[in-house]
Amino acid sequence: AEQGGPVRMLDEISKALPDFVWLTKMDQTGPTLKISGEASNNNSIADFLNNLQRAGDGCDVTSPEGKLKCWFPEANLDTYRESLVGTQPVVNFTFTATFRNPEVALRDAAAAAQAKPAAPAATK
Repeated sequence: AEQGGPVRMLDEISKALPDFVWLTKMDQTGPTLKISGEASNNNSIADFLNNLQRAGDGCDVTSPEGKLKCWFPEANLDTYRESLVGTQPVVNFTFTATFRNPEVALRDAAAAAQAKPAAPAATK
């Protein structure tokens, strides 16, 4: 499951990318991904961030179980800056995201739950 991770990561980023957003750089160190890019407006950046945060079947960052199903369980806007390219306004941005394969995360959570000793039964 882990071997397909990089391909799936790029696929999920591609699917999350709205129109009028261009990526200029991506760096990955372990599970941490730094994404830099340009967009035609702030709404496109917000759409991209929201799409990343919801990537994954059953992904729900508001619950621990749902968060295990997210490809990017943490994705945050670090910076944005408006500038001009020629006469065209653009917004430069950077995100930091955590990439995690949901299949691996669910398997690891199940193994951790099995390894946890059962709570002692209540006595009367």
